[in-house]
Amino acid sequence: MIFSKQKIVALERYTLWMKSASAHTLMPALLGVLVCLFLTLRAHTARLQSPLPPQAHEHHSVWDGIYTEKQADRGERLYRSECGSCHGDQLTGKESENSPALTGKTFEDQWNGRTVGDLFRKILRKMPQDDPGRLTPQESADLVAFLLRFNKFPSGKTELPPENEPLAAIHFEARKPDQKKIALRSTY
Repeated sequence: MIFSKQKIVALERYTLWMKSASAHTLMPALLGVLVCLFLTLRAHTARLQSPLPPQAHEHHSVWDGIYTEKQADRGERLYRSECGSCHGDQLTGKESENSPALTGKTFEDQWNGRTVGDLFRKILRKMPQDDPGRLTPQESADLVAFLLRFNKFPSGKTELPPENEPLAAIHFEARKPDQKKIALRSTY
């Protein structure tokens, strides 16, 4: 193997430096490097062993068929018995009850850009108005499914889970997103 003059000079300087460095200065530096290496490997190992979060480029929205028809049917029955007296049979709200519309432009404007988790939490914590917090997480998820169906968002094969964390990853988009724009976003 042939070394260039620059490499030989660099090796000679390194050798001289190593000979002149005392154990006092070299050992703490070496220990620091080893600790950093250990922590880095440990973090990577832990990340590989834990379930992976959805990829950053994945985009989930209310347009992805995030509830089932069966779930929306349960939600509709619950709505008719628990919510209709305040929000109306057609979900248009009642000023006399100080209840907002759950359909139409006002509803879309209020929820556009937020998440399904936001809607789920509001129902779970604040409804019904005369007895907030009485609904179970499953009932709240069923009501969200009914609201989505009523507002013409497509159904799918999987029920909405009765948990906020996965619902918080689903975007409420009033208008169907342009599929080309989503594809472009996923490439970045």
